[in-house]
Amino acid sequence: MHNLSSQTRTFVLVLFFALISAYGALALNSRLNWLTFPIIERVATDTEPEVIEENFNDNINAQNEQPAQLVKFEDPEALKLENWIEYDSNQYTLTFKHPRTWLVTFKELDEDYDLVEIQPANGPTMKIYISTANYFALDGLQRTTTTVGNRTGFTIDNIIYGVKVGTNFFTLDNAENNSYNQQFAEIVKSLKL
Repeated sequence: MHNLSSQTRTFVLVLFFALISAYGALALNSRLNWLTFPIIERVATDTEPEVIEENFNDNINAQNEQPAQLVKFEDPEALKLENWIEYDSNQYTLTFKHPRTWLVTFKELDEDYDLVEIQPANGPTMKIYISTANYFALDGLQRTTTTVGNRTGFTIDNIIYGVKVGTNFFTLDNAENNSYNQQFAEIVKSLKL
């Protein structure tokens, strides 16, 4: 071994340690498999595959038999009309009553539309879009003439209302919040333009 170059000796040593490490890893792996295999086998045979499948299917069937639950938003205060307060817009001739617990905010959406949002204590927001250009996203929808507050306007399935006063188009939208249809109808009735 003394006649070998230092590079060759290093190579032989690295190869020797690599072979020893590989053998050790294989021995350890087979020993671990030997130790764990009986445990895995015992656990697997404690419960037969048919029983596992039956329990799984029973669980799935029980979940599917439960009726779908509709989310219903409730706000007892919103039903008491005598407790409603009045919102009066500083920018438009727009006044309406709403439940005291609900928040009303005004926003400028863009150059064509302004927005009054009516936010119940819980549940989706009702919206009033105001524009001098047109109604908000109502082109092509079937309209029915009705009274909107103190004016003649139209409705689309009592969910969306529209009315034009002077140069302003008002679109009242309750499409996202059918839990409060009764309150929305009262807001529309109380509208003064």
